[in-house]
Formats: sequence, C-alpha cells, structure tokens
Amino acid sequence: MFILSSAYHSLILSSAYHSLILSSAYHSLILSSAYHSLILSSAYHSLILSSAYHSLILSSAYQTLILSSAYQTLILSSAYHSLILSSAYHSLILSSAYHSLILSSAYHSLILSSAYHSLILSSAYHSLILSSAYHSLILSSAYHSLILSSAYHSLILSSAYQTLIMSSAYHSLILSSAYHSLILSSAYHSLILSSAYHSFILSSAYHSLILSSAYHSLILSSAYQTLILSSAYHSLILSSAYQTLMICC
Repeated sequence: MFILSSAYHSLILSSAYHSLILSSAYHSLILSSAYHSLILSSAYHSLILSSAYHSLILSSAYQTLILSSAYQTLILSSAYHSLILSSAYHSLILSSAYHSLILSSAYHSLILSSAYHSLILSSAYHSLILSSAYHSLILSSAYHSLILSSAYHSLILSSAYQTLIMSSAYHSLILSSAYHSLILSSAYHSLILSSAYHSFILSSAYHSLILSSAYHSLILSSAYQTLILSSAYHSLILSSAYQTLMICC
C-alpha cells in the first residue's frame, strides 16, 4: 500500500514538472514572438522613413530638372550622341568577336569530322549513307545557328534599346543635379568623365556575361551533336557485325 502511494505521488510530481516545463516553453515562445514582432515593426518604420527620404530627394531632383536652361539641353544632347556612338561601336566589336568564334568552332568541327570519317569509312555504300547523314546534319546545324544568331541579335538590340532609354533618363537626372550643384566648380567636367567611365565598365561587364552564356550554350550543343554521332556510329558497328554473322551462318 505504501509503495502504491509513493508511486502515485511520484506520478503527480512528474506530471507537475512536465506541466511546468511546457508552461515555461510556452511563455518563451510568446516572448520570442513579441520580440520578432518588435523587430519587424522597427524595420517597417525604418522602411517608411527611408521611402519618404528617397521621395524627398527625387522631388528635389525633379524640381531641379524643371529649372534647367538651354545650356543644360546642349550638354545633355552632346552626351547622348556620344553614348549612341559608343554603344554602336561596342556592339560592332562584340558582333565581330561572336562571328569569329562561330567560324572558328565550325572550322575545327569540320577538321575533326573529316579525320573521323577518313579513319572509319571503308566501303562506298557506307560512305554514301554517312555522307548523306553528314550533309543533313550540316544543314540542320546551319539552320539552328541561324535561328540562334537571329534571337541573339534581337536580344542584344532589345537590351541595348532598353539600356539606352534607362541610361539616358539616368544620365539626364545625374547631369542636371550635378550641373546645379557644381556649376561654380571646376570638378563638373571630372564628374562627367567619371560617370561615362563607370557606364563603360558596366556595359563591358554586361556584354561579357552575354558572350559567356552564348559560349556555354554552344559547348552544350556541340557535346549533344557529338553524342548523336557516337550513337549512330555504335549502331552502324552493331548492324555490320549482325550482317557478317548472318552471312557466316
């Protein structure tokens, strides 16, 4: 009887202990939730203040832009024409480099394919079949290259047009603000040169990214065509072995 009473009291104490632990965990969860709510509220108020500050800056820049004179229009027009000429020049250089890469890749593929066919092909019948398949592959490859080249040029022209519109508006705002802020200082010309230099660096990095993406796509396409040729070659060997076995039997 004493043992049962002791076990009952132990069970009650254990239950009370677990209830205390759960209550403590619940209060910790409530405090943690309140703490996170306080942090989120603080971040939200900071965002509102930051938005109001940026709106004030943009409003000031807009009023400054409205008050600009014919002299500003002349400077912005000159910078705009310089930007158009620079963009066209870089597009020409990148297009030339891209076409040189395509021609070089096609030339090396042709040399490797010629050596491969000279080593493997033995009879006139197989030469005719493989030659037909090879010409079909060349025509298909040229067609896909034309489609990819057209899409690539369309993407470059669209990107250049959007970049030109955004860059023109951005440079107009920067030049207008800088002109009113530094009209009595000799640092005005240094600021224009620095802005043009940073625009050139960003444009170069963007075009490098486009070329890198196109180059990786070209490598994957070449590997896929090599896999198709290898599969056709193994199928041809198995077919030849099967025909030889049938003749022998």
